[in-house]
Amino acid sequence: MRGGTANCTVVISSQEIGSPVVARPHAAIVMNLPSLIKYEPQILPEGLLLINASLIEVGETSRKDIEILQIPLNEMAIQNGNPKLANMIALGALLEKTNLVRMTSLFESFEKVLDKRYHSLIPSNMKAVQIGTEYVKNLVAPTPPLLHREGRDLQ
Repeated sequence: MRGGTANCTVVISSQEIGSPVVARPHAAIVMNLPSLIKYEPQILPEGLLLINASLIEVGETSRKDIEILQIPLNEMAIQNGNPKLANMIALGALLEKTNLVRMTSLFESFEKVLDKRYHSLIPSNMKAVQIGTEYVKNLVAPTPPLLHREGRDLQ
């Protein structure tokens, strides 16, 4: 949802997932200030907060016990021709930073999960994901996957 708070929970595990409900995530992507205010407190200590620096000022975050990655997602999407792809750039950045899912697995899933009428959008979405991964590669060195921290699965 553009302009307000909305959330989507993704649980990744090598074991059967009992419930998709997550009260305290290991990582979050926040695209605007209302989402930062609402979801930043929920992130587990030593977690990751990816912030859309296009809409959130550097000083807006209050947590010192989590890693904060600020990326100008809106500007990057606009510069690459489609402002609606800021979320896919964020996804690429998150995956590059956490190493949770192989890019090939993500790209292979697009045709399976998207209705055929949206298949024409797959190349632009793949490009946006790659833009996010390249940004993080040029910004920081990879860290160990969140999946393996403290022996818990990522939620």
